[in-house]
Amino acid sequence: MKKIAFILFLLLFCNCNRKVCFEERSINELKNIFSTDTLNYEYYNSLEEYKLTKEDIDLIDELIKKAFIEFNSNLNRGGYRLKKLPNFKEYGYILSPYLDKIGNKRVLINASWTDGECPELGSLEEWYGVMDGGNSLIRFNINLSTKKTSYILPNGEA
Repeated sequence: MKKIAFILFLLLFCNCNRKVCFEERSINELKNIFSTDTLNYEYYNSLEEYKLTKEDIDLIDELIKKAFIEFNSNLNRGGYRLKKLPNFKEYGYILSPYLDKIGNKRVLINASWTDGECPELGSLEEWYGVMDGGNSLIRFNINLSTKKTSYILPNGEA
């Protein structure tokens, strides 16, 4: 019985300390993707590149946890029942930091379910090319200046 309790403790400890996978990508990559998109072209071209600091990454980690808690605590939206998201540590995050028109530090986040592994997350062009994926692909935005997150948007229902 002690062995089983010890093994469970180790599994819980390893799960709690699992590293969150981040890859920082320039907002210029998104500008290139949307260069022929007449609807979003002006918006993306108004954004300025910004490089994340260690403090920014720590805040992002905290705000991602908050966004997942908020999403999973209210799964009924407009008469539709959404699926609960897995633990936030089971996603890999592509972070595209930028300064908006009024100088707020913001981060566009594209995340894919990786089951807690840290693989190469692919290009943003590949990410935006996918038209499905359900909760395996999500996106949202963080405003580092106001310490707020947008609503998490799953990439459809799978």
